[in-house]
Amino acid sequence: MMEETEFWELCLDKFSKKLTNQQINTWIKPLSFKASKNQSTIHAPNQFVLEWVKDRFDKEISLLAKEYLNTENIEYLVTKKGKKKTPYFKSRTQTKFKKRVPQIQQQTVSVKALILIIL
Repeated sequence: MMEETEFWELCLDKFSKKLTNQQINTWIKPLSFKASKNQSTIHAPNQFVLEWVKDRFDKEISLLAKEYLNTENIEYLVTKKGKKKTPYFKSRTQTKFKKRVPQIQQQTVSVKALILIIL
């Protein structure tokens, strides 16, 4: 079984044949890769990078992981520096919803008040 650093270098080599240097610097270099016995994880700095890489390379990464790491289970996570590594959708959905609710309620009251003034 290949070590995780060797495996990621293999993936980077494959990506470099398909992407420009600018694309490598923008999309691939910000990623990190971790592997354990049954789980391999790709960490991205934000959801946009995560989705871009997953859409374009998930199938190829999974095939390489199956061949060299004996696993097909690749998990994609957004990892912000200094924060706990969690799946992006869990923390983002809860935070966004809580922040937007008061704003929507305030706007609704303002529209009602405006209608009453006009009438």
